[in-house]
Amino acid sequence: MLGETTDSRAEITRADTNFDRSRAIGRAISSSRGRSSRRSRA
Repeated sequence: MLGETTDSRAEITRADTNFDRSRAIGRAISSSRGRSSRRSRA
């Protein structure tokens, strides 16, 4: 029982980490896009 809860907790943590990483990557891409569009406008 303890092993099962530990495994599931590890899986949840791994999923959260992957989600945070992909969200951070998306934020970096969108921010760089905004910077380039502002630069081209100016």
